[in-house]
Amino acid sequence: MLYIPYDPKSDPWYQFGNAVANGLGLLADNRMARGEAKNQDNEFANDEANKYNGFLDQTKAMMGLDKGDSTGWASGNAKLSAMGYNGPALTPTNAEGINAGLLKQQDYWNQYKDINAGKRLHDNDYLTYNQYKANMPGLLG
Repeated sequence: MLYIPYDPKSDPWYQFGNAVANGLGLLADNRMARGEAKNQDNEFANDEANKYNGFLDQTKAMMGLDKGDSTGWASGNAKLSAMGYNGPALTPTNAEGINAGLLKQQDYWNQYKDINAGKRLHDNDYLTYNQYKANMPGLLG
C-alpha cells in the first residue's frame, strides 16, 4: 500500500485559511494601535494641562508677594523654571497678565478630549497632540 503523507502547507484551503487569519490579525493589531495612539494623545494633553495647573499655583503664590521682595520673586521664578516654565520672568507688573495667559492655555489643553470626541485617528479633522500644540494660544494673547 502506498502511503502519501498529508502536508497542510501544500493544501490550497489551508493556505487560504492561513491568509485570512493573518489578515484579520493585522486588522485587529491596526485597530488596537490606532486606539492606543488616541489614548497617548489624550494622556499627553492631560499631562500638559496638569503642568499648567502647577504653573498657575506657583504664579498665584507669587502674586501674593510684596512688590519690593526681589528675593521672593527671584525664588519664585527659579521654581517656575524648575517646573518647566520657559516663558517671560514674572515681575510684579506682568504677573496678572501671565497668570491669565496660563489659565487660558490650561483651558485650551483641557478641551483636547472634547475637540476629538467621536473622531477616528485617520479622520481629516482629527487633531493629533502635535497639531493641537502648534495651534496653542500665546501666553500674553
